This record gives sequence, structure tokens and C-alpha cells, in this order.
Amino acid sequence: MGIWGRAIRPPRWRLLFDVALALVGVGIAVWRLAPTLAHVPDLGARLAGLGRGWLVLALLLAVASLADYGELHRRLLIAGGARISGATVQAITFIGNAVTQAVPSGGSLAGGGYSVAVLQRRGVDAALSVWTVAMGILLTSTTMAVMAPLCLAAGQFLSVPAAVALSGTIAALCWAGWSVMRRPPIVDAIARGVLAAAGQMPVLRHTDWPAQQSTRVNQFAQRIGHLRPRPVQWVTFVAAAVATWMLDYLALAACAAATGSAIPWAAVAVGYLIVQISIGLELTPGGTGPAEAGLLAALVSGGIPAGSAAIVVMVYRVLTLLVLAMLGWAVFVSVALHRAHRRAGSTNGTHNRSH
Repeated sequence: MGIWGRAIRPPRWRLLFDVALALVGVGIAVWRLAPTLAHVPDLGARLAGLGRGWLVLALLLAVASLADYGELHRRLLIAGGARISGATVQAITFIGNAVTQAVPSGGSLAGGGYSVAVLQRRGVDAALSVWTVAMGILLTSTTMAVMAPLCLAAGQFLSVPAAVALSGTIAALCWAGWSVMRRPPIVDAIARGVLAAAGQMPVLRHTDWPAQQSTRVNQFAQRIGHLRPRPVQWVTFVAAAVATWMLDYLALAACAAATGSAIPWAAVAVGYLIVQISIGLELTPGGTGPAEAGLLAALVSGGIPAGSAAIVVMVYRVLTLLVLAMLGWAVFVSVALHRAHRRAGSTNGTHNRSH
């Protein structure tokens, strides 16, 4: 039976904790946005008057950003010798994102666990599945860390020379860390830690997948240790990781343009950085609360009127948090129906042959 076919019953305290986190996040977002939106004259007319072309562009950019993240995973799989169709990888990526948004605490672990499990079901070995998902996270996190000082320099929080030096230092440290981490003993220790953590994830806690893999941890480590992408592949990996951030950043800028305001590119960059840090920390689901508060402050400091800035925050978060999650669940339902249809067709075919 698949991982979603099992009854997953997390402890009651965990459910209460997750609900509390969600309520805190929503409460902070409402506390920061509601008073500002309440002072917007004729809010309904303002929302109706948003530039539809810009909104469509923002949605397309947000979808393209997530699709580019899926393409990064596909390229990582190819580097490991696995050939899976682009449509399959995109479906896994969009559903994994929906799972991530649906789990209040540890959402990235749940989404990653789902992706690993489905990749294995598609014939990818355990080591390459974990490596692909983990490298996708590491590459995007590293590129964001390298670009963060440049965003701060754009907002005049750092001088340009200091930002360039800091970005270079972060890049060098990340590369040195990767050179150490890919050594077999380190890989072995990391593999054991990943499998131990996987056993505690809600999506895998009631499955036998972690136990099955623990007996093969040495093979797991050796497999990862032999994954050595070519330099040109590393270039494509980094390019895809940078592109996924840039597309999402442009989606935020398009939301600002939809209000008719001039785009303060530096303020948008700082606000975008705050959003991504809030999401990465996972103090609340999807960074809800701190993300909205920080983005609103950054946009207002950049010269966008408070009312328009609040609308930008609301529209951007609805598109990237809710709409993308809904698309992911729509893909999930579509895949489930397709599998059920194929299973029914196979059963009917067998039944007809038996007669």
C-alpha cells in the first residue's frame, strides 16, 4: 500500500502544536495587513482595478519558478543516471510543494519525504532519490545565501564591495563544505542521519521505508559518494537554482506593477529576501506572519504607499502560497484519477480475457 494509503495518526500534541503555529502565523499576517487594508478607500474597487495583465504575468512567473525547480530535479536525476519524463518530475514537484504548504511544522521535510518516496516508486534508487531532493534544497539555499548580501547592498544595508566580498566568501565556504561532505565517511554519517530523520517524518512514520533502507546504508553512502556530476552539469544546476529565485522575484515585482505603483527594485529585493528567510526558518507555516510583516515594511520603505503595499503583499502571497498549492493538489487528484482509470482498465482487460 502507498504511503498515502496508510492511516497516519500523529500524536495529539503535535496536531495541537501545528494548529497553534498556523493560527499564530495567520494572526500576525492579519494584525499587520488588516489595519492598513482597512484604510484603503474603496478597497473592492482597488482590487478590481488591478492590472490583469500584470496579475497574469505574476502567476505565470510563479508557476515558471516552481517548474524550473522541477527541472533542476530532473537534471540532477539525469546526472545520477536516472531517466524520468519531465512531466512526471513536474508532477512530483508541484505535489511536493502542496504537501510542504499543507504541513504546518516541518513542511519541507514532509514535501521532501513525499518526493523521495515517489521517485523510488518510479524506479529511482534510494540513494539517488535522497541525493536529488537534498541537492535541490542545498543548491537553492546556497544560491540564495550568495545573493543575499547583494540584495542587502541594493537596499543600502551593505556597501557594494562588502556585499561582493561576503558573497564570494559564502560561495567559497559552501564549495569547501561540499568538498568535505562528499567524502565516504561523511556521506555515511549523513546518510544514517537522513534515514533516522526520515523515520520521524509524518509522511513516512507509519511506513516501513526507513527500516528497509537502514539495512543498506553502506550501499547508500557508496552510491552517493560516486555521484560526480561534470563541471558543465554543475553550471546548469546553479543556473537553474538562480533562475527559480529570479522568476519568483519578478513575480513579486509584477504584483507591485499591478497596483500601478512604480517598482522600487531594491526594496522589492530586500522584501523578497525577508520572505524567503521567513519561509526557510519555518517558524510558522510557509513563513506566514513574519513574511507578510517584513515584506510590507520593505515595500513601504521603498516608497510604495502603505495601502498599495498591503495589496501587493496580499496578492503575492495568495498567488505563491495558495494558488500554487491548489495547483499541486489539482495535479495530485489528476494523477490519482489517471492511476485509478488505468487500474480499472487493467482489471477489466484481465476479466475479459478470463472469459
